[in-house]
Amino acid sequence: MEKTEQAHQMASLYDAHCSVQCERGRTLVTNHLRPFPGQRVLDLGCGTGRLAREIGCAVGKQGSVLGVDPNAARVALAKEQEAKCSESDHRNVAFMTGLVHDAEQHGPFDAVFSNYVLHWVPEEDIDATMVGIAKCLKPGGRLCASLTGHTGHCANDLSLLTTGQTEEAVTGMHFRSLQYWTGKLTEAGLQIDYAAEDNTTAINFPTLLEYFEFVKAYSEGAVDYQNLSPKDLNDFMAKHNLGCLTSKFVWTMSSLCVVGVKP
Repeated sequence: MEKTEQAHQMASLYDAHCSVQCERGRTLVTNHLRPFPGQRVLDLGCGTGRLAREIGCAVGKQGSVLGVDPNAARVALAKEQEAKCSESDHRNVAFMTGLVHDAEQHGPFDAVFSNYVLHWVPEEDIDATMVGIAKCLKPGGRLCASLTGHTGHCANDLSLLTTGQTEEAVTGMHFRSLQYWTGKLTEAGLQIDYAAEDNTTAINFPTLLEYFEFVKAYSEGAVDYQNLSPKDLNDFMAKHNLGCLTSKFVWTMSSLCVVGVKP
């Protein structure tokens, strides 16, 4: 399969199974971002653009939303879906492939919104990324970010079984502490407005299969339950008391939330 075709398939898979992540993002929007008409918002790591479009509804035609993501296939899908909006529904929402540094020229923004994205940034790039976020913000502007603290033993064991490596090694995620993130915001010149960690975040999946597909989607196909033999898959489910593929599944993870304000 061509790399471009595979990338588009992975983007479609992600879009089909990101509802749970979007639902968590809506909590961040409601509790902390609180967008209102006329605001300019940067959605950093916008994926296929679901939340960017919803934020666009809140800021209205007088405001704007720019969604930025390094995954070109997801951005292409976001643009396709935005183009389907009728003229009456049209909002000032745009998407581009890139990193935070590419968005600086389009700022400054009233807020930078980032939903379960910053934990993907490699250690060697994190300081520059945080400085870039600060540069994108107006004085008084806010960074509102949700992050993953860890994904739980089930996801890591699935990665070990399917690839022989930990989930961090395979996916490129970095599981960092709340103290780490508040320190990075402070170093970038942002004042901490809110910081919290929930080690018992419970996310309900209608079936175990839906969870497996979600892991496959966010890992870009790297952690794929379909690579296991029927026996290995059944043994894995038995070991973790997961029932069968049609059983309901509750995913327990660690979720972090940080809000920083630019003085």
